[in-house]
Amino acid sequence: MKRNLGTIVFACLATTHLASSCFSDEPAGEDPVSWNVAFSPISASNSNETLVLMVITNDDSFRTRDADTARPLWCSGMIESAYQKALQTRPDLKGKVIFQSRAAGLPKELTGNQNRNQPSRAIVAICDSGYRLLSIGVGVPDVDGILTLIEDAQNVATLRQMHPSSQKTLINALSEQSHKRLTRTWGTALSQMQDIITSGEEAPEDSGASNDQAMIRQLGRIGETLEGAYLADVRLRFSLSDLSDHVRLAVLEQHTETRQRWCVAILPFIVATDFTVMWRPITELVWKVAPVVDEISDRDFSQDEFFQWWDSHAESDMVILALQPPILTRMQPWPPVGVDSAAQRKGVGWPQLQKLVVQKPFRHVDTQELANLMRQRELQSIDIQRPSRARYLMYEPGSSRLVVIGEGELPAKYIGRIKRSL
Repeated sequence: MKRNLGTIVFACLATTHLASSCFSDEPAGEDPVSWNVAFSPISASNSNETLVLMVITNDDSFRTRDADTARPLWCSGMIESAYQKALQTRPDLKGKVIFQSRAAGLPKELTGNQNRNQPSRAIVAICDSGYRLLSIGVGVPDVDGILTLIEDAQNVATLRQMHPSSQKTLINALSEQSHKRLTRTWGTALSQMQDIITSGEEAPEDSGASNDQAMIRQLGRIGETLEGAYLADVRLRFSLSDLSDHVRLAVLEQHTETRQRWCVAILPFIVATDFTVMWRPITELVWKVAPVVDEISDRDFSQDEFFQWWDSHAESDMVILALQPPILTRMQPWPPVGVDSAAQRKGVGWPQLQKLVVQKPFRHVDTQELANLMRQRELQSIDIQRPSRARYLMYEPGSSRLVVIGEGELPAKYIGRIKRSL
């Protein structure tokens, strides 16, 4: 691992070095890269054997926006350079790769006007022309990384042609390949994930739910299984003494080798899924934060049902929103059991607050919906991460600011406030 640690040093310097390299005006080489907006329509003439290389970063999409073209991301230049060098090994790829990008970091409306999108992060996925996921990597790939992603994608495409009607057979074939590429610890996690897939196929609670939501719930269970294996892996490889040091780990994840084994392990269970649906929960698994994109150019908010609901209540009544936590946190029970037992005995604990909020205009929202609301209704910036993750948000008529109720707070004062408004 000495060689890996040397390359990690380069990755750690990437954030400061890339300002000049990412936005250089130098020629892009023999096959210039043109960045498109994520999930743009692909013409039928380009669909055969076309691969879509999609880059998702935690750049703040609200700050710099162009409705017609994709904006440069912090790592665009490095990926372009790696691709040009990869063409020297694989000239057959020329003209067969479409580049797309998506900035999905938290906007300052949700971070108390602070830039929380550091260290810079990136996820690179390769899809077919129908946006079915073929391979995935975390971090900024070098030449070898680009080639590995493409080769993995082409391998999956071949297996799909061999098993066009059986997702289970495809999963088994890829799982067998992944077992050969991973250590015993990861192999155990693979076996556990296969059990999750098998039990999920027969789970009665999924029978009435949409396929998308069932897949996301299943992804949460898979991610929970992989998390322990991944943390044990990085502790051993990078001598992490405190796994709560998410900042250091995020810096390490700028290099693709850090999460490579995780990507190999999870790929069989997310392969060929609709990436237009799955990119959000997959990103949450890696970043532990929900992604937010700029939807202004794509939607007419005057017709948005959520905004109509908000406007009908917020002028005359207290409104309470429950903020959906990231996917791994959603796997944990809420309200927490026994955390504030004394407060519960006094009737001012989380269970009591949860029963009370539904007596007001109440709604569950995700981070994207909250960000859109903050921007469109020009509400003052709030911090949904500090001092603890936001669980509820409270708004009173005439105010310009949402009150954050964090998971680490005692809910007693908010219980009294809500009761007085009833």
